[in-house]
Amino acid sequence: MGRYDLVRLEEPPFDAAAWATLTDPANPAPKGSQSLPAKLSIGVSKAFRDAHPELVAVFEKVDLPIDTLNKALARMSETRQKPRDAAIAFLRDNPAVWKAWLPAEHAAKVEAGL
Repeated sequence: MGRYDLVRLEEPPFDAAAWATLTDPANPAPKGSQSLPAKLSIGVSKAFRDAHPELVAVFEKVDLPIDTLNKALARMSETRQKPRDAAIAFLRDNPAVWKAWLPAEHAAKVEAGL
């Protein structure tokens, strides 16, 4: 999606009853409704959580704006970027996004390593 200049369509606010009509293929009179926003989650095992609570604290703060993520993924696809190179490019291009996830001293170390 990030490779196209899309236009957001105006939709009525989310309504559970209207949404039910949209997800029922047998409904003859569907009503418009926005969908609920997608939520990105990072899953880890209990063993990982117990062994690395400092990383879990970072993961809990991760929030990726969908447009920014889509553009990064589109660039990766279009240029056949390796995942590591795409990650580094994302970090270089979007410091305001990822610095919010880290304590300032750690963010400075990441930035210095880019």
